[in-house]
Amino acid sequence: MFTFRFQVLSHSRNHRLSLLRNEVLSLSGFYTQAPDTVPADATTITLTSNHQYQLTDGTSSAATITGFTSVSDSDIGRVVDILGSGGTYPSTITDVNDFLLEGGVTWTANAGSRISFKIKKTGSSSYTYIEIPGSRVQTA
Repeated sequence: MFTFRFQVLSHSRNHRLSLLRNEVLSLSGFYTQAPDTVPADATTITLTSNHQYQLTDGTSSAATITGFTSVSDSDIGRVVDILGSGGTYPSTITDVNDFLLEGGVTWTANAGSRISFKIKKTGSSSYTYIEIPGSRVQTA
């Protein structure tokens, strides 16, 4: 994955540019490694060195993904992409547990759907996964 850091700028009265804050831009589709496959009915995703995780359709009902396992302080600031599986029982991610979703809107792992999260440490050994604004692709 390529992650570019850029500065968000605004125009001042005399058309000079001034720095507002740093942002992160994640460009999807530039991965050279195949995504890790998350087993059917899993409720957590095991974090690896990979940046993409392909969900698998549930066997008898939709699973709710509650977070990642194997996260460490070296993963803070890292961006991960979750890819939808589609099928009869696609997984969901809700704005509870360890995920913080834009507007609190649930994401459903339909075929062609994807969502990206940035990892943030929120306690001595707890982490939160914050949806990157504009990263969500939600198909029907």
